[in-house]
Amino acid sequence: MSYPAGGGADYWGRLVRHQGWVKLGQPVVVDNIPGRGGNNGTAAAAGPLPMVIPCCWAPSGRWRCIRSPTPGLPFDAEKNFAPVALLESSPILLVANPAVKASSVPQLIAFAQEQPGQLTYASNGDGSPEEVAGELFKRRAHTEIVTSALTAPDRREKRSSQAEPI
Repeated sequence: MSYPAGGGADYWGRLVRHQGWVKLGQPVVVDNIPGRGGNNGTAAAAGPLPMVIPCCWAPSGRWRCIRSPTPGLPFDAEKNFAPVALLESSPILLVANPAVKASSVPQLIAFAQEQPGQLTYASNGDGSPEEVAGELFKRRAHTEIVTSALTAPDRREKRSSQAEPI
């Protein structure tokens, strides 16, 4: 599991683990290895794991982005993994801190264009679905908004106080 324990992905992973245990008749272990937008856990699943059949929970949007050769990743998504199933689907929402004086997407774009590089958005790290969506939003809106990658311990505090749009 390339996400921290207790989140949505962990919940779904544990449901799958339970069903795997029932169907296979042997233990299925979920090992949470978060970090770098899911790349740490993905790298661990790609590596040599004696006596283990590794599987990796990966969001489809991020997976599409890393399937092409990406410099610096310690794994090759095409060679190390094969898609098995789509297990769930989750939306990505665009919301804003009340301090941002925008109540619509056009107002948010105008606000960001008036203050290039001053507005931030929160993401779960490089290559995460939120970061990819934020970068796509920036390009399509022709704005300069800065990503604020959140680490597991400071997510709640930053999401509520520091990053303007999320």
